[in-house]
Amino acid sequence: MRVLILAHDYPPLNTIGGRRPYSWFRYFPENGIHPVVVTKSWEDASSTAVEIVSQKGAAETTLEETEGGTLIRVPLKKNYPERLLATYGDTRYVTRRRALSLLYLLLSFPFRSFDKNYSIYLAAESYLKENKVDWIIATGEPFILFKYAHLLSSKFRIPWIADYRDGWYLNHNRAQQSGMVFLMQWQWEFLFEKKYLRSSSFLTSVDPLLTAKLGKLHNKPAYTFYNGFEELSPVKTDTSKKDLPLTFCYSGTLYPGHQAELLLQAVKELHQSGAITPAELKIHFIGLEFYPEQHQRVAGYSPELNAYIETTKRLPRDQAKRLMNDSDFLIVFSDRWTPVLPSKMYESVASRRPVLIVPGDHSILDEMVNELQAGAIVYSVEELKNFILEKIRAKKNHETLFEPKLDVERAMRYSRENQAKEFASLLKSLSGNSSR
Repeated sequence: MRVLILAHDYPPLNTIGGRRPYSWFRYFPENGIHPVVVTKSWEDASSTAVEIVSQKGAAETTLEETEGGTLIRVPLKKNYPERLLATYGDTRYVTRRRALSLLYLLLSFPFRSFDKNYSIYLAAESYLKENKVDWIIATGEPFILFKYAHLLSSKFRIPWIADYRDGWYLNHNRAQQSGMVFLMQWQWEFLFEKKYLRSSSFLTSVDPLLTAKLGKLHNKPAYTFYNGFEELSPVKTDTSKKDLPLTFCYSGTLYPGHQAELLLQAVKELHQSGAITPAELKIHFIGLEFYPEQHQRVAGYSPELNAYIETTKRLPRDQAKRLMNDSDFLIVFSDRWTPVLPSKMYESVASRRPVLIVPGDHSILDEMVNELQAGAIVYSVEELKNFILEKIRAKKNHETLFEPKLDVERAMRYSRENQAKEFASLLKSLSGNSSR
């Protein structure tokens, strides 16, 4: 069986979105599926948005055959706002870039001349003219890939699958925005989402709540395949044996709905009361500087917290993993608007460091933590203050900071290898029943 996978993000681009299609490319072959990934010729310079848009990529489309799969990379094409960003940096022409980016996005669906990703479609089309595949998978964002899958499915009579790493119309972050321009954009894009999804065979997404909502919205069969983790880190010596400070770590994107202020307020109140000092507590925000608005949200919360907080640009995966593995607790923020399973939850589990949910969501995030015995949950500023004080005291005395240990057998269900195996099993079981 062969499966064509349309993926915008893909290694060596250092994004969480690229790990999902990479896991299919890596693990489908051992489950009887030959994956054919069509993506862009990314480079590994991706610590800032300027670095990403400044990448050169390959001059021509390349095709690489491996023992188990096929990898097709197309040249990088930049639109006008991206060229502005690459030339002038992220502090100039901000309003112009935002307006133009919105214009390009809206017009990309009906007009391919505004679509910087069209080369992915062309490369996939060229491959399908010479090769047979059984399924097409488009993983979004960007959701323009759903258009390509829709067109390719119609032209070559191949069933296609819409894989949502997040919602499109049902995106919980976008749902909190307001204003006439946004509402018009939201409804405009929903017209195309409905159009493309009519031709899909089924949907997949990253958590059961989103899966259920998407299935109902589009009246389609829908399945959950978690983002998962690559592999569990080796068992390490308990960091409680090390001297202070107690170290918290948050890695990845901080979204508007993440309740970071609860953590910041708890630390501020403890500092102002004299209960803690910067020598006793450090909080690392890995990759936060990639997102200037969210960086300012944290760094500008209170000057009194500057001595407690350290931020970085987006780091290489190995470097980020080392910082996570050396931390006492890995922070996972719940979303104030809707329960979700953030991708970083899986990397936190894989590190074998205990997570700290801030605050608990009384839903799927809490359930996973409790199921895997993966960490602790706090629900208020007062609970978090008490937690910090208790863990500082325990670390001073070199006591164990968290028990029990991770339930490895249950955790392995969420490995990317196992999730790919389940996906492959579904594809093979449905292959004979799919409409052509």
